[in-house]
Amino acid sequence: MADPKEFPGMAHFLEHMLFMGSAKYPTENEYTQYIANNLGIYNAYTGTSETTFYFSIANPAFEGALDRFSRFFIDPLLSADGVDREVNAVDSEFKGYLQSDGWRLKQLIRSVTNPNHPYNHFNIGNLDTLKVAAHTMGKNLHKEVKMFYQQYYSADIMKLTIAGNHSIEQLVEWTVEKFSKVESKGNTKLKYVGHPLDHHALGKLVHMETIGNINKMSLQFALPDMESLYLADPTTYISSLLSMFSEEFYAARHAGIRFIIDISESELKIKVSGFNDKLLKQDFENIKFEQPVYQLVSKKNKQLNVVPFVPTSLLEQLLDQVTIEDVQKHIETVFSAAYFKMLVVGNFEPAEAVDAAQQVNQMLKSQPLPAQSHVPSRMVNIEPGHYIYRHMGEDPNMLNNAVVATFYCGMVTNPKDRTTMALLVQIAKDQFFDQLRTKEQLGYNVGASTNSFGSGKLTLDMRVQGESNPTYLLQRIDSFIHGFRQTLVEFDTVKFGALVESIVGKANEQLTSVDAEANRMWTPIYKGTYNFARLADEVESLQKVRLDDVLDMWDRYINPETAVAYTRVDSQLWAAKASYPSATDMAAWPESILALAGCLESETHMPVDLSDLSHFINTAVTQTSADALGSLAHQYPMANSTQVLDETASGWSKIKNALDMAMHPHNQPVVQDPETNFAYIGMYQTVEGKWVITDVEKFKATQALHGLAVPVIKLIPNTTAFNDHTIV
Repeated sequence: MADPKEFPGMAHFLEHMLFMGSAKYPTENEYTQYIANNLGIYNAYTGTSETTFYFSIANPAFEGALDRFSRFFIDPLLSADGVDREVNAVDSEFKGYLQSDGWRLKQLIRSVTNPNHPYNHFNIGNLDTLKVAAHTMGKNLHKEVKMFYQQYYSADIMKLTIAGNHSIEQLVEWTVEKFSKVESKGNTKLKYVGHPLDHHALGKLVHMETIGNINKMSLQFALPDMESLYLADPTTYISSLLSMFSEEFYAARHAGIRFIIDISESELKIKVSGFNDKLLKQDFENIKFEQPVYQLVSKKNKQLNVVPFVPTSLLEQLLDQVTIEDVQKHIETVFSAAYFKMLVVGNFEPAEAVDAAQQVNQMLKSQPLPAQSHVPSRMVNIEPGHYIYRHMGEDPNMLNNAVVATFYCGMVTNPKDRTTMALLVQIAKDQFFDQLRTKEQLGYNVGASTNSFGSGKLTLDMRVQGESNPTYLLQRIDSFIHGFRQTLVEFDTVKFGALVESIVGKANEQLTSVDAEANRMWTPIYKGTYNFARLADEVESLQKVRLDDVLDMWDRYINPETAVAYTRVDSQLWAAKASYPSATDMAAWPESILALAGCLESETHMPVDLSDLSHFINTAVTQTSADALGSLAHQYPMANSTQVLDETASGWSKIKNALDMAMHPHNQPVVQDPETNFAYIGMYQTVEGKWVITDVEKFKATQALHGLAVPVIKLIPNTTAFNDHTIV
């Protein structure tokens, strides 16, 4: 709420900026890379009245993390270059919320509160409220950010909490040593006048038109400031009392009515949502309004890799044919024959565990399901090749596109493959984030992670969600892939050893709850491997793995120039308003031309003739990059010059990158077996030899399946059995 009136979102923007280096640690990603290299997590958020930064990390690296963290509040760089770039990340985050009913409701609630109270203001920030606003007023955003930091980041209004398995004396010593230089500027906390829910704001009924197909009611009551009463915590009592309530309230909950009670320092909210026979269909319909990258990951993971799979669209169609009588009949018969697994963890005697299983069986009243009726999920074993899996977004107002580049690498059942992949991801993910999000500002949601499918293959997934066209986003992933091998070659062996030690230390940490122990044991039971020694196998493998093994995995599976069985799927979700390349375009023009055309159309608002653009590239290859860019800018002048599209703007830098990739492409055509013809099995081929999947069911029907999980230990039946169910 301390944002300057002329710069809404300044506090949130400053939160982003503090991650971008300090005088003591000037490398822009030093903090994040240190956390990542030591198996940590980090994040921050700006709430209504405070900004919170936090991290967790492996214990041996705690002091180093504290030292880097403390510099946020002592000597942050807040560089002019960083300001010019990071404002685009804030803008991307804002645009990701535009189609979110939750965020829209939050801002709507703010807008109808007391206009003289800072709670009423917009607090996320975007390009217009920050960079464009500064340009319009003739102010320097870089200076404004530094002034805001100097005013509000005072030791007098900060709180620090640290916890670790070190002694209290050691923690206190580190705290004094690392944080004593945080400057004391007095109590600079903004003093609020009045209440956000004053007499003008109360007594209002506000209707909101939702993006998704949802129904919700929210009631708000004004409360006095509760911050000074945190020890007594009266809001918890109020919440408990409201939750307990009358018989009508109890009955409503059992009828499917859901109540959410949320109490902050100054207000109480009661949210009510209900059930009707159309609720499930509404849930299906609302999937299209989720964040694009989450939609895409779900489609890619389930629809492309799992057999059997029932698409949401089919379920939605079938719902129209289902009656309440059908549901009631299904409820009566669904457990008539069943196969179930049950894990009992805790201070139970074996006989008590057996008794618990018997109670479940008696409750279900089911007969054993015949073995031939078990239909376990199978994982598709995708043949080597480079595939493209495209979708159009169904939300007409969605601004963001999303891509996930998936590389299939090694086997889930191989401990060495699992540990090598874990190390590879730990090394790659922060540098991937730093390059594509921090430096190139391709979008707010950028990351790299590993995944696995049943007893099949491990995957390396690289994802980006942003406004740039998916072809360009994948080209930038390719550029990262092209240069990352050298990073592995030059990776410091001491750092690698420390990374291995961190992972081993994490694996050997004592579990702190029965729930954590149950989760660890349930995974091999659910998957059917019963490999309770999996963690020990991985620790043993980690102690043997070397940096050369990581490099070898990169070359065997991910590097397109060396991988013998290169298997990759590029999943794409295109915004409905994006210029979607046709099958004819994909078959005729290189991806670098399509990527550049998409960037030009986005930034110039002019149609681009692909033939003319290809001719331009062919003639420009003899020019310097600067001359070629000048010629391109003359042929395709920038739109919205008032939007401060200078050479530091993300749109300008994207065009420069796209032009460079078109003039000097990294990609080599994918060599396919000349006797293989996928044209009749739901795919067509691009000019570069990649296969575009058009019918996923036909595609999967031609692929082999991975085998079912095989137990690594022999299950020994207990002598106690009941109703043909066996206790082991």
